[in-house]
Amino acid sequence: MFKLIVGILSRTPFPVAWCFSWTIAWLWWVVAPVRKAVAVDGFSRAFPELPAGPNLRRATAGFVMGYLELFRETRQPCIDLTIEGADVIQEHVDRGQGMILVAGHFGSWDLLGPMVCRQEALPATVVVKTTKWKPAADFIDEIRRKFGMGLLPPKNSFSEIMEELASGRVIVFLLDQRYRKGIPVPFFGRPAWTSPAVAVAVQRSGVPVFGLDYWREGVGKHRARFTGPLEMIGDVERDTMTIQSFYESCIRERPHGWLWLHDRWTIPRHLQTGNQ
Repeated sequence: MFKLIVGILSRTPFPVAWCFSWTIAWLWWVVAPVRKAVAVDGFSRAFPELPAGPNLRRATAGFVMGYLELFRETRQPCIDLTIEGADVIQEHVDRGQGMILVAGHFGSWDLLGPMVCRQEALPATVVVKTTKWKPAADFIDEIRRKFGMGLLPPKNSFSEIMEELASGRVIVFLLDQRYRKGIPVPFFGRPAWTSPAVAVAVQRSGVPVFGLDYWREGVGKHRARFTGPLEMIGDVERDTMTIQSFYESCIRERPHGWLWLHDRWTIPRHLQTGNQ
């Protein structure tokens, strides 16, 4: 059933898909506000000077449209993607040097992450937690593999990460969501529990870290940008802060282009008073 729905949606003309995406965004805002309170709270605290509603609806419409574009791209290439700053990345790849990319839940991440790796022929492996809905998880994992990406789970894979870095591969992390066993670092002026995995990997391997940002420029038209290398000093907490500063700068450029539905700041239960 899932593949049948994907097949139908993959044939939806872009203008119709864009209208459908905005319809879903309005229905979410008015009729079925799943995680709306979390999104409004996070956005309003980060950008008190901006109206939450228009930006969050725009984010949701873009999120939905990204999957419709992804379905269509897997059937027949149709996405116009411009990539900035790839030269320095290619230099490292050509020399067989491993590196880390920190990407995030910007725009249409499940579309653009794999497309960047395919378009630049990066020997990339993404460390990613898959959705609990198995049909969707299998579909996204299959797409990532078809686009040339390797996959590693976020748990119990550190030794494999180090081996792949040593072999010259590009390891992609998405560290812009709350990690209950992480360390608190500033994010939009509030402590956010964050995985120190990249900082630890850099401390042990010495590989460079680059940022990867991407955003929508129109229907079927996107842009991606490599940034860096980010300044890593070998201190886990400070380097994790640097990575979160990269995320924050990207979000400040386009407040409507990030996944605000995730509860980024709540203190993990095991650290709350009475649960220690």
